[in-house]
Amino acid sequence: MKSFLMLVFANLLLFSGKLFAGVIPLDNQHWQFSKDQARFVDYQGRASIKVLDRAKVKLIGENFHNGVIEFDIRIRNKRGFPGIHFRESGNGNSEVFYLRPNASGTSSANQYTPSFNDIFAWQLYTGARYGAAVSYHYDNWNRVKLVVSGEKMDVYINSEKPVLHIEKLAHGDIAGGISFQGSLDDYYLSNIRISHQKQVKTSGTAVALKPLPENLVSAFSVATLPVASDEVEAKAILEPSLINRQNWIQVQVNELGMANLARVAGRTKTKNTLLVKLTLASDQARLLRLKYGFSDRLTLFVNGKALSHSDRTFKSQDDRFYGTVGLFDSVFLPLKSGQNDIVFAVTEGFGGWGLMAALEQVTGVNII
Repeated sequence: MKSFLMLVFANLLLFSGKLFAGVIPLDNQHWQFSKDQARFVDYQGRASIKVLDRAKVKLIGENFHNGVIEFDIRIRNKRGFPGIHFRESGNGNSEVFYLRPNASGTSSANQYTPSFNDIFAWQLYTGARYGAAVSYHYDNWNRVKLVVSGEKMDVYINSEKPVLHIEKLAHGDIAGGISFQGSLDDYYLSNIRISHQKQVKTSGTAVALKPLPENLVSAFSVATLPVASDEVEAKAILEPSLINRQNWIQVQVNELGMANLARVAGRTKTKNTLLVKLTLASDQARLLRLKYGFSDRLTLFVNGKALSHSDRTFKSQDDRFYGTVGLFDSVFLPLKSGQNDIVFAVTEGFGGWGLMAALEQVTGVNII
């Protein structure tokens, strides 16, 4: 009886996906494919998974918190975005690390980004703090290792030392599932290992944050119900009913000073705009300078009337324009004496749903 119970326990460990040690078998008991564009293959003498455009390969029953994730990946020198989602919590929420194979050796060779409501925030999480200049093998396998501990992560790519350190994972210290996804080109996965370790430590150092801009707005009031962009975008007047039917929540900015609006809601093809509000009290009528940045399109209303409209969508200016967020725009707000409602109608297209702002500091004006 004792040996039978031990055998049952061993099988539970093997097939739970949670405590399996060593190489995870590549079979239907451990992996689930979202589309028929992924399949188990023998590639160059290795048991592998071939993943084609937009297929999702999910590890069954996994609940990863802290530990080490390792895998070999075979890529081509073509534009694509193969990567891993970990600590998945459903509804398109996960931490993501992916490669850009055609950017080998450059600062854009890879990317950490959170996904909220199926929206990647790479236009908000940009620069050397979230990606590393790594050269890839195109004629051989590349070894990727993620060491995850609490809110921190070290990334190793064909290396014995971390090539990238993430100091603050956006979803915080949680557990969740693991899957591999990608787009635009196929790739191969092999030799996938997951080790759960409660006390794992990271050793890398993050690229230092730049000082935040002066007078940065630290939180915004965000409406929870997305609206259609054609209801507000480039309109002269903001329809009061769009404001009155909303519930509002506070969203704090991230370590770069940007509010990730995808934390609040997902978008659809028709409902793709969130209303974001600042309420200012002024002791007199005046013009007040506002600097702001956003992704992807924005119409700015002051007390219900449009003041500006801008488009910073990916490649909207030229092929080198990535639509990343910074305080690149500014206006002078025509404030009246008393309460003033500043509403940003922010439309998401691709790559991140974000907003940041900084107000000129003037005695007699306060955010309420």
